This record gives sequence, C-alpha cells and structure tokens, in this order.
Amino acid sequence: MPVKDPKGPKVFVLSLFDGVAAVMCALTRLPCQVVGFAASEIDRECKRLVRKRWPGVIELGKVEDITDTVITSLVNSLGFKIDILLISAGSPCQDLTALLANRKGLEGNRSKLFFHIPRIHGLCKRRFTGRTALLVENVYSMTAEARDQFTEVLGVRPILILASDFSWVKRPRLYWVDWDIDPQADEKLIDEGTFLRWKFPDVRQEHGHWVDPGWEHLGQECLPTFTRALPRATAPLQPAGIATASHEARQRWTQDRFQFQVYQYENPHLLWMGSCWRLPSLVERERLMGFDEGYVSNCLPSKMSDAEKFRVGCGMIGNTFHVHAVGVLCHALIKSLFACTEPRNIAMMVRSVGTAPAGWTEVPKFVKTTQPDPQCALLVHEILRQGDRAGTDIRLDVGIPFRFKAFPRAGLRTSYFGWRIVHGYKWKQGVVNSLQWRLRRLANYRKRVLHLVDSQVVASVVAKGRTSSFRLRKSLQKLNCLLVTAGIRLSIGYCHTSENPADIPSRWSGAKKTACKGSTKEGA
Repeated sequence: MPVKDPKGPKVFVLSLFDGVAAVMCALTRLPCQVVGFAASEIDRECKRLVRKRWPGVIELGKVEDITDTVITSLVNSLGFKIDILLISAGSPCQDLTALLANRKGLEGNRSKLFFHIPRIHGLCKRRFTGRTALLVENVYSMTAEARDQFTEVLGVRPILILASDFSWVKRPRLYWVDWDIDPQADEKLIDEGTFLRWKFPDVRQEHGHWVDPGWEHLGQECLPTFTRALPRATAPLQPAGIATASHEARQRWTQDRFQFQVYQYENPHLLWMGSCWRLPSLVERERLMGFDEGYVSNCLPSKMSDAEKFRVGCGMIGNTFHVHAVGVLCHALIKSLFACTEPRNIAMMVRSVGTAPAGWTEVPKFVKTTQPDPQCALLVHEILRQGDRAGTDIRLDVGIPFRFKAFPRAGLRTSYFGWRIVHGYKWKQGVVNSLQWRLRRLANYRKRVLHLVDSQVVASVVAKGRTSSFRLRKSLQKLNCLLVTAGIRLSIGYCHTSENPADIPSRWSGAKKTACKGSTKEGA
C-alpha cells in the first residue's frame, strides 16, 4: 500500500470472525485513516495472513473470550481520539447456507456464535465515547426465519448487495448496518419488505479482464459464488445442483475429488485452453473479489504444495467479504458522519485494484554504496511523525499504531531502506556504542535519530528513558548523558530479529582473526 498523508476520520476496526482482510482493503481505498485494528480469529492460516499483511494487529482469540475487561483494556490502549470504532462481523454461515442439506440454522454449533455480536457491540458502546458502527454480513440464501431473527436481534433491516454489480462473480450477501444509507443519483435503494436491495449501475470492467493470459472464459455470465475447497473421498450428502448437472460436469467433479459444488464444473464456469479445462486460479479469484492481486496468494508459505496453497487460499477467499461491497458501505458510513466527504466514484473504486507486494516483512538487502535518496528523509519523517508519545515505542508502520499490549508484535519494514555495513561490534550496549560512533563527527550533533532494535525490552526502556532494572540502569544513564550532551533526539523503533539488517554483521565481531566492518545489532 502506498504511503500517504492521513486524511479523513480516524477509524479503529474490531473484526469478529471472518472479513478483516476485505474490510481493511476497502478502508485503505477510502478517505479515512485506519489507526488500529483488532481481530477475533482462530483459523491458523488466516491469522498468519493478517499478521503479515497488517503488522501490529491485536489478536483477541476466540469471540467467546471477549469480555468487558478485554474491551475496556482495548479502548484504554487507543491513547488518542478515534472518530469511528467499526465492528465488522461475518458470523459462520455453515448452518445457514442453502448449500448444506441438513442445516440447523442459528441453533447450529457454528452459526449460534452470531449472538456474541450484539453482546460485544453493547460492551463497545458502553466503553467507547465516539461513534460505534456495526457491520454484519451473512448469506442471502439463509431461510426467511433466520433472516428475521438476525433483524430482530440487530434492530435493523438488512441490505442486499450483489457482487455481480461490481465484478464477474456472483456473491449475493445481506449486510446489517446501523447507519443510514443515502444512495447517489445513479443508485437505487429498493424496498423488498423484509430487506432493502441496493442496486448500482453497471461499472464492471470488460468481460474476461480477470483471466490469466492464454486462457479463455467461454461463458458470458458471472461465475458462481466462490466457496471453500473441500476435497473428499466420496460425494457429500444431497449436493447442491446435482439434479440439473450435466454428465461432463459430474465427471469433472468426481475427477476433482468433489472439491467444489458440481455446478462449478459446467462448461460456462470453467477456463479453457483448447480442450484443456481448469477452475479459476487463486489469483483470478482475488481479482474478482476486489483484492489486490497477490494479496492472499503471495502470503501463503512457500513450503506448501500448489494444491495445498489453492485449497487454503480458496478457503480464505470463500469465507471473506467482497471488497467493493464493503467499500460502498464504509463510504456511506463516512459520508453520513462527515458531510464534506466527496461522493463515491464506484467506477474508480472498481478499477483501483492493484498488485499487492510479496509481504511487508521481506529480508533487508545490503548494498555496497548508498546514494542520497530524497524519499528516504520523507519516509523517516513519516515514521517519526506517527510516533507514540506515551514512551512505549514509535509506531510500527505509517498509519498503524504500536500498542504496548498488542500481540503479536511486528516491526518496522526494514526492507524499505537500503543498508550498508559501516561498523561492527558485539551486541552488548549496542545502542550506546552506536550513538558513540555517530558522535565521532560534529555534523551528527543536534540531530533527530531513528534507531532500530530487535529487543522489545530495550525498545520500551529506551523510549521511556528510565527503568527500575539495576542491570539496565547503568547503560541507560550513559545513553541519556550522551543524548543530552550532544543534543540528540532519539526515536527508538522495533524490528524483528529475522528482519534486522545488523543481526548477522554483529556476530562477525566475535569471530577471531576476522577483520570486518559491521553495524550495530540494533540497526545501522
């Protein structure tokens, strides 16, 4: 995501169950600043994705474990003014969807977790003084009885949004939101009795734009709703669409181990290269769902096989929200609170999808020489501007706060910088030694310095400027004397050891008969 100046309201996102990826992607394309986010997620692969794409996420564990104490601690940890606390929730739909023959509705073990949403919403409203907004998503194919129960509990009528209004894939979903929707001139909000239908003009890109080169989509209609990939040894009980499935589709379905619904193997829903067929790839699914290309696929572990990556990635995409649908809802929220917000340009929103980087935490690269880069000073200035004055650490990333109680901790993106080895010594008193090396030159006096460490203890102690630890106090006093004498303003930042460019050079100094020029362990 590009670095940009914060504009618009400050938003804190509290995500329950699925959908945090889609909500965060949507908000980055809107006139607002996401200043923090917490997620209640238990799936291991989903947690790995969120950690890598959004460092600094506050993990809350199971939704059942979120108590008033947790919410109070979360709100107290914000430390600055928040305009909107957005609670997004996509409660499990396995017991609600029409794809399951023996669905149990809200009485099912998975879907009954829905009732934690109003409970947590109530806790947030009592503890948070700003605007608390609620967004709940679920399948349109649920029974009318379940839909009415959702509406009764949440107190608002749902809004039906079709993903096919924005892209070439079906995904009819109901959204319960507690803010007013004001449709623009080219939009329609149709009253359907028990729900509202929000209809948009056709802003889709040309048909087939999402297909990888060399392949062709022969069908002219939208693809079926993307679902999880569940390979099986035998066909499921009463599979959806089996009665109308063609013989060819059934054969392909069996050949693919019944991984998806049988109708997804019909000719118009496949991609073709001559007589060869395949299902839409993971990257093609990302494009159709509104994610930046590679958002999910580039974050999956390299040790996974291609088949495993496809299965896991399809599970993530099948369980999340459609980015463009969430985008128009969140824009309506911002517009309802801040009238000066510009009208939404849906066509531009649909075409704003880009390419996601391989990851925020790539290994830093060393260069033999460094050339002055004016963007480097701007980057350091932006990082320092986002600093936390509470004495815990500077924030981890532009627009993303570091919170002392947040877990897991994630560091600054050291791969943004080019690194050169200039000095090396043992790790002991690394911050002090680094500052002494800097002060050899008079030109380095009276400066503001960004220094990285890979110890969370050191980061917190140095940022605070004092400690009750007798072992750390002597070194800290020496550091403080140097800072006062030289007029240095030190901003301390944390980076993980695996991304610390000075970790390996710091070990060279301990090797005998090795002449080296290294940097400090904490950062060059």
